[in-house]
Amino acid sequence: MQDDTTRRHAEPAEGTDPAAMLALIRQQQRRTENQLFSGFTVIPLSFGAAWLLGYAVLFLTIRPEPLLPIGQGPALSIYFVLLGLASVCTWFVVARSSRGLRGASQQSAAMYGISWMVGMVGIAAVLAAVMPLGVSPGAADLLWSAAPGLMAGMLLLSGGAVFSDIWQYGLGLWIVVSTAASAFAGIPHHYLVMSLAGGGGLIVFGVFQLRAERRADRAARQAGGPA
Repeated sequence: MQDDTTRRHAEPAEGTDPAAMLALIRQQQRRTENQLFSGFTVIPLSFGAAWLLGYAVLFLTIRPEPLLPIGQGPALSIYFVLLGLASVCTWFVVARSSRGLRGASQQSAAMYGISWMVGMVGIAAVLAAVMPLGVSPGAADLLWSAAPGLMAGMLLLSGGAVFSDIWQYGLGLWIVVSTAASAFAGIPHHYLVMSLAGGGGLIVFGVFQLRAERRADRAARQAGGPA
């Protein structure tokens, strides 16, 4: 009698399959990760578009023979409007994608998305306060491109380290290197470097990340489908 009782306790409960349970756990984990990182794709896409267009406008405006003769003031206004739109878009999409998450995952997603908006607004405020203090036009031009570039690069590096995302970390390295290289490209070519290498690099990464997310989502749905 005792042997029968011991045998019944040692055997798994009827209807439970350890392999199926493990597959279900992994499927739920993939879904949570996809939901957590799906909003992050908007960061490189939105800021990449803002940099690509904004820095291109600045380059075409301040070059020796302007192809876009609107003046540096309006060009900077266009640049910061684009950054503002990218920041708001990032906050909205990340906040929306993290609604179904709970606890630390939701908090991490929200804080990381908001960091981009707060950082860009802070950079703009500091630069606006520094400009009237007698900064030379050449130094001002470099600051307008270098400060946002370094901030974005460091946010990507920290995000890649925190979330163990090697691609995001690599993109952060690319942005930091591109920003440093633009400082040696000379004026106004530093804007061209930031437009093509910085903005273009962000967009390429965003498209790659979006395709990877869609493949992972399809794989998760197939794994959860009927056998």
